[in-house]
Amino acid sequence: MILLNIGGAKPGVMDRSTQGSPAKYAFCFGENEEESPWEPYHVRRGFAAADSVVTAMPSEAPHNINDHGSTSGVGILTTIAGTISQPGANSIYCNAPIIIALGPEHAQTIHRDGYTIADIQQDLYDRSAVHVSRVSAENQESYANMDRPLVNDHYHMTPSPEDIHILVAGGPGKHSGYIAPFGFTAACSVRLSHV
Repeated sequence: MILLNIGGAKPGVMDRSTQGSPAKYAFCFGENEEESPWEPYHVRRGFAAADSVVTAMPSEAPHNINDHGSTSGVGILTTIAGTISQPGANSIYCNAPIIIALGPEHAQTIHRDGYTIADIQQDLYDRSAVHVSRVSAENQESYANMDRPLVNDHYHMTPSPEDIHILVAGGPGKHSGYIAPFGFTAACSVRLSHV
């Protein structure tokens, strides 16, 4: 209603989504730097620790990752990789970044087991790739026309491991989040100026 009445949006004209999502205009969250065992996300993006930074990316709604059973970093990453590995998600054909928002408890377990951010990115890049047998022949042809190559009979969900953005968000509980792109996009970060 807000988009229609205040923003002047016109379904089918300005917004041509088959199915909409509130993530397009109302989904935002802050990094839980205090409970992150790693350097803050914005610092890894090249900003100073004291900078206030916002990162924006058109995305699907967040996908919950529920793992109350795993007690090891590899176990949690196995669940996350399985959640990412979706033949019907935008990420398989968009060749765009994704975001993994680790809950603090998952992050602490993964960190305890010695994983760096680069280790997590590489692990998820390798283990979330979708085997060609899970992709229809028609989609395989479509992906070939979009320069989405098969690598060892798999389609990777992002262009590179570095396109898997890892941060810590949320509070207590053994949940994390997977945020897939909404189309061909990028994650852009800017420093906010203080008045």
